[in-house]
Amino acid sequence: MFDRKFLGLYLGLLVTFVFVVGISLGFPQRAYLAGVSTAMIVLAAISTWRFYRHPWYWVLLTAVSLLHIGLVAVIDWERHKFAAATVAPFAMADFVGIVFGLFYADKFLSKRARR
Repeated sequence: MFDRKFLGLYLGLLVTFVFVVGISLGFPQRAYLAGVSTAMIVLAAISTWRFYRHPWYWVLLTAVSLLHIGLVAVIDWERHKFAAATVAPFAMADFVGIVFGLFYADKFLSKRARR
């Protein structure tokens, strides 16, 4: 369906779509952070794609996505102005946390399934 060669283009289009929707709703700072969150979740999903056949994978990705949506929607981000250099370390930590969480869940849940 999707060619991995154009993965960066697809990710860029998705993040741009999220950003434009947020801007058109009148929340530029939330749109920026929603775009960054979307990129980190999609990159983590791509990095751990080998688990896609397991139901827990989709449950955890949905839970992480809902957590991000809640954080972007509830916190008043318009009071704070963040530069890209400020958000980047937190975005990378977010990405690493999601990936390690999915690998840990695989390790834990695979052992339970083998019993």
